[in-house]
Amino acid sequence: LGPAAFILTGERARPGAEPREELGRMLTAHPQFARAAANMFWTRLMGFGIVEPFDEFDLARQDPRNLPQGWDLQPSHPELLDALARDFRTHNYSVKRLLATVARSSAYQLSARYEGEWKDGYTKYYARKFVRMLSAEELHDSITLATNRPGSFSFGGEKMGMAMQLSGPAGGGDIKYFMQTFGQSNRNNPPRPLTGTPLQPLLLMQSPVVTDRVMAAKDSRVQRLLDTYKEDNAKVVDELFLATLSRPPSESERRVGLEALGLDRKTGAQNLQWALLNQVEFFFNY
Repeated sequence: LGPAAFILTGERARPGAEPREELGRMLTAHPQFARAAANMFWTRLMGFGIVEPFDEFDLARQDPRNLPQGWDLQPSHPELLDALARDFRTHNYSVKRLLATVARSSAYQLSARYEGEWKDGYTKYYARKFVRMLSAEELHDSITLATNRPGSFSFGGEKMGMAMQLSGPAGGGDIKYFMQTFGQSNRNNPPRPLTGTPLQPLLLMQSPVVTDRVMAAKDSRVQRLLDTYKEDNAKVVDELFLATLSRPPSESERRVGLEALGLDRKTGAQNLQWALLNQVEFFFNY
């Protein structure tokens, strides 16, 4: 056998160069790298990809101007995919810019509600926001941010508070069980599809990952709010809604929250944040 060659171009490593560095150079220089990356991040933000499944590209079916007779074009919007990939390349493969570009688009900012009669044929046009369940890491970190109680992970000798700061699964006991129930990969198996199970709402109600963090203790958000607004229960209710659901409460929700705090301020605030974390709108992205 001859020297190894890059599968997409047939290019070989330069004499004397480190093979892995050469593979990285050839891989990122190929247009498919930027195209696949753009499609993957689009999929994460939009719910499904321009090429779907996002990791099953057929390179013979990407160009509408050079499509074999009788074959179907794979991307739903090839010009959009090429534009995203081109912008990704020309801005030094900045993931931050790519995510911001998609997030600023009118397609991403559409409501999940659709006025009028919805038809399946509209799906490929991204005519509305498609609701998706948060991944295990996203859900854990959202609970962390809402309650102001970070996790306790170790990575490279440093302490980390967020699951998404890690390169792989970490934690044990309750956190490990919680994350795996919500679909986290263990690196031996791929992540499971984010389909709902009866165990998931039970964990949100009963797991210490949630119940310990809503307590008015250990500098939690509930504790801070109760200490800061000693005579203003309405402010506590409003701040808990903003921190947990990123919106103010409705009048009826505010009334229920004030009634709970009026009966027992500490217990009421703890119960209110627990209830908000168990709202469908908390663990789904709309």
